Amino acid sequence: MASSCRKFPDPPLVFEEEPELAFQKDRKVLLVVVEGLNGIELEKDTPPTIKSMLANSKYTFNGLSDGSKDALTWSNILSGQWSDVHNVHGNSFDPEDIDDDDIHDHEGTGGAEGFVSIFQRVNEVGRKMTSAAIGNKGDLTDYAFKYADKLVEVDSDQKVKDSTVNVIKSMDAHASLAVVQFSDVRKAGLANAFNMSNASYKAAVDKTDGYVKELLDAVKGRSTYDKEDWLVIITSNHGGIENKYGSDSFEELNTFTLYYHPLFKTQKTSADLMNYLRFHGWYANETITTNSKSISYPETGVHAVSTGGAEDDIYNLAKTGELTIEFKINFYKPLELPNFSAYVNTYSFWYQNILSKDKEGGWVGATVASAVQTPGWSVNAYSSDSYGITLQDGKTTKSVRIPGRKNQTWQHVAITLKKSGEKTMMMAFVDGIKQAQEEMEVNVADLDNIEPIILGFSRRFQYGLLDFYMTDVRFWNKALADSEVSQVACLADLPNNHALNGNLISAFRKSDGNKLKDAKGNAARDLSLTGTPVQKTAFNYTLCSSGNALPYSLVDIAPQIYYWLDMPIADSWLLSSKPFLNNYEVEFMQEQTK
Repeated sequence: MASSCRKFPDPPLVFEEEPELAFQKDRKVLLVVVEGLNGIELEKDTPPTIKSMLANSKYTFNGLSDGSKDALTWSNILSGQWSDVHNVHGNSFDPEDIDDDDIHDHEGTGGAEGFVSIFQRVNEVGRKMTSAAIGNKGDLTDYAFKYADKLVEVDSDQKVKDSTVNVIKSMDAHASLAVVQFSDVRKAGLANAFNMSNASYKAAVDKTDGYVKELLDAVKGRSTYDKEDWLVIITSNHGGIENKYGSDSFEELNTFTLYYHPLFKTQKTSADLMNYLRFHGWYANETITTNSKSISYPETGVHAVSTGGAEDDIYNLAKTGELTIEFKINFYKPLELPNFSAYVNTYSFWYQNILSKDKEGGWVGATVASAVQTPGWSVNAYSSDSYGITLQDGKTTKSVRIPGRKNQTWQHVAITLKKSGEKTMMMAFVDGIKQAQEEMEVNVADLDNIEPIILGFSRRFQYGLLDFYMTDVRFWNKALADSEVSQVACLADLPNNHALNGNLISAFRKSDGNKLKDAKGNAARDLSLTGTPVQKTAFNYTLCSSGNALPYSLVDIAPQIYYWLDMPIADSWLLSSKPFLNNYEVEFMQEQTK
């Protein structure tokens, strides 16, 4: 058997120089919190240091906190969690202090009883990293800053600046994080006003801006600076209105935040705002019994009710022939009622009305047998993961389950109804995705009533007291097409020249005292609010927003620090935000040779 051998060329040896080992610069973070710095006011008159940093920063002037009390806002920063997660709701970290506005005794310490801080997280990393905190002695340093490896407590912003310069100069290779508190801007706002037209406030801002320059100079003056990669974060914890803060106006919730790195390309983020109300509770002193458990709610909760009658014919499908019901909603925190566990701490409901034109629809008593079937329609919460639409013609009730509901997150919902012979064609969209379509065996002509529009709880009750946030409730005299649903959801306000403007019946997004105002300007269609309504402000949720387009909030800070320091984030940390600086690695990620 013949065999052969395949020959390969035998090239001469080539001796190449061994490349120098690449290494990543030593990463460090400087977080400077300027208390009481109102972002919108800062944009009007930005002092020189901060202004120069914007050219290499990702920043926003219209960030938001979810409250404006001191301990709450600092807890947002140090935990990376919103207040409903970290459960610090007042002005003090001291668990012995009682806040008059904190009727549920939410206040807690910045330690294990409240949240785990960034100082503790840095300490827990498998490799040796240390942190420093510098601030004016008080609750913040006593409770929240005490977990830093190095704590400096002083009695003035001047000394905070001097101490921070010394800390920066002395940071060794293990020192990775320094957190700084400046309080003079907040004090100037309280003494006079939180705006740049107030000379004292502006002077405090300008002086603090000078302090920031000295801190930057100290960073850049380090002998090891060329081998380090610094992320500098400047933020405020809240703003103020006139000479106060602590409530939920936009001016008080407003924050400023920048993330600075010399290789960052400038990017300013902003967004429309939305006002929203919390709808919750039940009727005062009405006893409800379900599964042998009874509840008598002590006071009427918050819902919104129209006048009813002829003025509300525009919401009668029998009159319009077509109707679109659209809203944004967030099932966020179940109502707290001690000793009534059957009705609270649950997101599971049984056809509870979110909004309706059917005042007496559904269960009035404990059983289905006692149902009163009056003509009308209602949008419901069903089970723990669905919405629902119910139509009643006075004799029969037809319901369709609409999947796709999420809890503790804002969602956009649109339901269209249209006459289809002797039936009603229904289509439902959640976050722009069609989740249900069905011909319901109810004649549009039989849905006529003189009942009011109700936003929030009404007579339908079976398991679980409703507790949710809702806004941008809009009614259209047209069954919007799929593309139109997504289009209008992206608009905070409908322009006067918009093609659909003539189809918009009414829109409800902002309250004024005990009225939920019709944004179309028809006072006769304003809704009356019951109970004690509290209006809050948040970034407007739209289907068109991308994650990088939203303004930075206080809970974004901790995740960016963890990312910068290459710290793995566990789901068990319950962070309210995620890292986004990794989206810009092409700008700053460089390796140097030794």
